[in-house]
Amino acid sequence: IFKYNGNESDLKIPSDIDGYHIREIMAQAFANNKSILSLTIPGSIITINEEAFKDCQNISKLYIEDGVQSIYQKAFDNCNSIKDFSITDSVVNVGIRAFPYNIATINNNVYYIGHVAIGYTGEFDGHLVLNEDTIAIADNAFMGNTGLHLGVSKGNYHWCVKDEDVRFPDGLKVIGNGAFLDCDVKIYRIPDSVETIGDDALFYDKQGIKDYNIDECKIYGKSNTEAESYANANGINFVTTR
Repeated sequence: IFKYNGNESDLKIPSDIDGYHIREIMAQAFANNKSILSLTIPGSIITINEEAFKDCQNISKLYIEDGVQSIYQKAFDNCNSIKDFSITDSVVNVGIRAFPYNIATINNNVYYIGHVAIGYTGEFDGHLVLNEDTIAIADNAFMGNTGLHLGVSKGNYHWCVKDEDVRFPDGLKVIGNGAFLDCDVKIYRIPDSVETIGDDALFYDKQGIKDYNIDECKIYGKSNTEAESYANANGINFVTTR
């Protein structure tokens, strides 16, 4: 879907139009629509692109059905009226500010959309604790730029400045692009469940690979996994675990 010009208040996006299967919603396709009050996105749609529903400020009900996999940057940005919301574990790729924070749940100061960690707020005490059922970490979720504010009402972000060792829960599938960008973490322990580690996710700042003593930086994981591939591709020491 490239563009929507309708005015339906209860919009259920179809799986097929004129015999064509709908698999993707393009950037800004529904942006700034003020008519939509309730929105259902079928599982046949795999990808929702950047700013697809940005500034649809009157959506109060949002239902994302099983099958949707990727929701990219600012897809639902400034959709702050959403009160009734559902999403499934098929969504594993989430871009920066894909959702407004008012619909996120919070545990241990980590914001979640479904089982995807999307951000962190509050004073960082050196210990990042993720829910055991976390399946993905969104793009730039724990980016360490001091003072960065992404619309969270509880203050600025100060992430990853003390942690020396980050362990991820078993069952994690995706670590998004720049997830730990500009963070002073030197050891990551990555389970073999991880299928994707995005660009610049670990050991990077905005200038490139961080200026660490590279001998201090390690990724622990099983051989022949995404963790080993990421380590090898980025010149990071890899320690094989059983």
